[in-house]
Amino acid sequence: MQFPKRDDLKTFSVAGINDFINKASEELNGLTASATPETVTDDQLARMEELNTFLTASAAELSERDDKAQRFTAASVVPT
Repeated sequence: MQFPKRDDLKTFSVAGINDFINKASEELNGLTASATPETVTDDQLARMEELNTFLTASAAELSERDDKAQRFTAASVVPT
């Protein structure tokens, strides 16, 4: 499965990103379980690196959205 690039994540909902995260995590766990440093192929290693890059990017995207939501909440409170 091809996962979205960092800039493309902005077009997905939080639920959609979380679905991608779950699929990427499952695939990464499967690859990790099926290989060792001695037996991993170049293709497996490249895929593992791609999955890690995606997971890092998606975590950053979700963190940015959470920060923005918190700022919105703070800004929308009427001071008393």
